[in-house]
Amino acid sequence: MKIDKLFKIFAPWLALILVLIVAEISFKVFNDYGRVIPYKDYFYNKNMPVSTLKGNPWTKLEFTNIVYRDKNFQHVPAKPDFNDLNQKNIFLLGDSMVESVSTPVDKSFYAISDAVNENITVVPFHFAGASLKALVYYLNQYPAFFRRDKQSFKPDLAVLQIRPMSYQGGNTMLFDQRIGKSRDFQEKLPLEKSKIVESKEAFLKKFKLDIKFSSKFKDKLFRDLVLGESRIISLLAWQFFQWTTNVTKAAPNHEEFIVEKGVLEELYWQRFERSVKMLKEVSAKNQIPVAVLLVPSPDWLKRYEYTKKLNLQENRYQKLFAKYQIPYHYALSDFLSQKDKFKKAVFLEDNHPNELGVLALSKAFDNLVQKAGF
Repeated sequence: MKIDKLFKIFAPWLALILVLIVAEISFKVFNDYGRVIPYKDYFYNKNMPVSTLKGNPWTKLEFTNIVYRDKNFQHVPAKPDFNDLNQKNIFLLGDSMVESVSTPVDKSFYAISDAVNENITVVPFHFAGASLKALVYYLNQYPAFFRRDKQSFKPDLAVLQIRPMSYQGGNTMLFDQRIGKSRDFQEKLPLEKSKIVESKEAFLKKFKLDIKFSSKFKDKLFRDLVLGESRIISLLAWQFFQWTTNVTKAAPNHEEFIVEKGVLEELYWQRFERSVKMLKEVSAKNQIPVAVLLVPSPDWLKRYEYTKKLNLQENRYQKLFAKYQIPYHYALSDFLSQKDKFKKAVFLEDNHPNELGVLALSKAFDNLVQKAGF
């Protein structure tokens, strides 16, 4: 009888250990199932040229793609001569698409457009996962980017690049001068928090991880686990870290647990429209014309190839920017054209454009600039 009781107690744990062992062997022998290991220089913040922090580090492409960045991890193209009256200066703001992840800066889509269009120069700024609200905030900061020999200039046009899910929100962790540190400027939706969210926030207040900079024991422990040799433990530790930081992402209160999708979608669009209004106001206040470039996702591209129809979100974007009379270009046709011409993929596995996709995005950028009258 005692043996039966002991078996009932320990059998689930033995089964779990067996599953973990099989998973570990599977990871090491077969593949990584999309696992992405952060780079050591990301955690230790070394002052050196670093590879992009996205993509699959197990591929040769990732390790050969070294891009140089400044102290803010921005690409560092040379500043143009803002005094050249024959040039139109364009302020390009965006997320990782503008960052040109997995693409050297001299082969980025805006560098290609800059090189072939003699009458324009592009000054880029990227903000990982940026929401439209974050980009509008940085549009207000244009004097910091358009400065040469202690003189400030004004861009002739500002292009804001967004992605398919930008209407849901995005990264709005911005520096607040009043408190001297970054905080989340995301406008929270008017929803009550669910119990699961309250429990998570209570937990995070007591157990906050900072594995990039902190030297505390728990942070060093997780850093070592993520970068350790055991792949299953590394994956679990990294996913746990991502979960602890997810509270400030696009759905900061995990609204999907609280309200049905249709209602949630409408709340997202209402909030996004307020950001569009803010863009229009900032444009008028600074007297800087603005235009918006939407980059399709691989899923949206594939869906259109089969249906030949735009989805609800794509149509809503177009109607919204038409409503506020903001020049707008959806790069779907440009990506389709490149894909049909070469019969090859236009996106990398991490959903960023590959070399063909970069050419498509360059053409889309040119089309938008022309729509804006430049």
